[in-house]
Amino acid sequence: MDPEEALFEVEEAMTKCVDYLIHEFAGVRTGKASPALIENIDVHVHAYGAVSK
Repeated sequence: MDPEEALFEVEEAMTKCVDYLIHEFAGVRTGKASPALIENIDVHVHAYGAVSK
């Protein structure tokens, strides 16, 4: 794989990541604090090898 091809693949992947992030941020509403703001966040605990909500 040449450097230009690798760069193209990385740019394509990062564009998808940014699009996803913009989509996720669209659901964030500011104002009064609400538990619903963080209810879908997964916490990865490497020490225990588990995922918690």
